[in-house]
Order: sequence, then C-alpha cells, then structure tokens
Amino acid sequence: MVKRRAPKRDPSLHLIKPNGSMIDGSPIVPHNAGTSAGSSGAYDAELPMKMKIQDLENEISSLETTKRKTVSEIHGDESEMLSIHKKIELLQVQKQKLQQSRREKEGQLDVYSSKIEKLTSQKKHLEVALDIVRGRA
Repeated sequence: MVKRRAPKRDPSLHLIKPNGSMIDGSPIVPHNAGTSAGSSGAYDAELPMKMKIQDLENEISSLETTKRKTVSEIHGDESEMLSIHKKIELLQVQKQKLQQSRREKEGQLDVYSSKIEKLTSQKKHLEVALDIVRGRA
C-alpha cells in the first residue's frame, strides 16, 4: 500500500488549534470512514480545513445573531427615545401653561393689593365717621 503525501500547507492560512483528539494522540475517525477517500492522504489534509471552515461558519452565524440582536436593541432604544421625546414635549406644554397661569396670578396680586388698600381706606373713613356719629350721640 502506497501512502500519498498531503499537499503543502498554504502559509497564508492560520494554523488550526488542536482539538482534544489531536492533543491526546487518539486517531481522528472521519464521518466517511468506510470510503476510499477516508483512507487516503487527501483526507488528512481535508479534515483540518473542513473543521476550520465549520469553525468560521459557526463564528459567522454567532456574529450574525449578535448583529441582529444589536439592531433590534437599537430599534428599541430609538423607540424609547421617541417616547421620551414626546413626554418631554408634553411636559414643556404643561410648563408653559403653568408659567402663563403664574403670570396671570401674579398680575392678580397687584389687583388684590390695590383693592385691599382701597377697602382699608374705606374702612378707616367709616370708622372715623362712626366715631363722629358716636361723638354726637
């Protein structure tokens, strides 16, 4: 039986991290162990590449899931900001109404003060008149 050599590794590719079976020296059993491709040297070169491709696909899938989740969170944040913005606008309207009411009430204070002075003056005149009437009586 002639053993074929695996092609040389492409130096631009990163080395694959060894998995548990590589470290402990146990043989790697291919999914297609009964086929001729499984017993050839080509299999030895294909498996690490297939594993790396699978790892990359898993990482891509994970990142896509994270990206979708982040986009969803962004939309939620935008919705919350819009809600807060509307609440702020309503609060500003309420504040303006309260400020207008306050100005009107402050304006009424001057009216009340002048009426109080006028009524106090009338009261003093009536008290003086009452004293005069009592003095004659």
